[in-house]
Amino acid sequence: MEAPAKKNILKAERSSPVAVLPEYETPEGSMFLSSLDQMAPAIVPTVYCFARSDAKVVDVIKQALAKVLVHYYPIAGTLAKNSRRKLVVDCQKKLGVPFVEALADCDMKILGNLIIFDSDVLGKLVYRDPMEHVLEVDPLLTAQVTKFRCGGFTLGIALSHCMADGVSAMNFMNAWAEIARGEPLSLVPCHDRTVLKSMLPPRITGPYNEFVHISDVSNMTALYEEQQFVQKSFHFDAEKLAILKIMATKDEQVDLYIYDNK
Repeated sequence: MEAPAKKNILKAERSSPVAVLPEYETPEGSMFLSSLDQMAPAIVPTVYCFARSDAKVVDVIKQALAKVLVHYYPIAGTLAKNSRRKLVVDCQKKLGVPFVEALADCDMKILGNLIIFDSDVLGKLVYRDPMEHVLEVDPLLTAQVTKFRCGGFTLGIALSHCMADGVSAMNFMNAWAEIARGEPLSLVPCHDRTVLKSMLPPRITGPYNEFVHISDVSNMTALYEEQQFVQKSFHFDAEKLAILKIMATKDEQVDLYIYDNK
């Protein structure tokens, strides 16, 4: 019964979206997308929660976004199709990142479980562009900062999976956070996509002897002949298997679940 209560309690008043562009001029043209990038052109929403802050968080986050987009400039572009009807990133047509500020008339604790958000709550914390399903005008990233009555705030983003998987998305968020803290980037992104162009034939510039004869020096047959092997079998009942599993994972930060399959 907790989810319906959240729907009624969480009310966020949004400002009109403002397009945040890279702070400086960035390269234009188009960026190639690999076949893997094009397999899941979905929008992935994520919410980050922060405790009370006395800083002007909206201005800090917005200014840091403009700075980080200089390094991650393709995110400020849009998707397009080339002559082969393949998706590419149009870096010349810069839509920017729609940025929204919102105020919630409640404390952040009403969100409850921060791991699993109710879809209605997620919709109020993450701004989804009304043109989301129109390819040529669909932003690749949206951002919404929601401030709560308690002083805490959330940063909700909606990022195109064409632009980043989980690891790449976290690299972007870490870079955004570093700039917001006034720190240099610990990891500068590389936009060279050459290695991903699997359709291009390989260009061999050096000697390539495909059928070079390699002498067999392993002498595995002699090992079997010279050494005497002893074969034994060991029986472990369910109780001993459970003990072995605990011993194998006691030094790791993982949860161990042993199921009695009867």
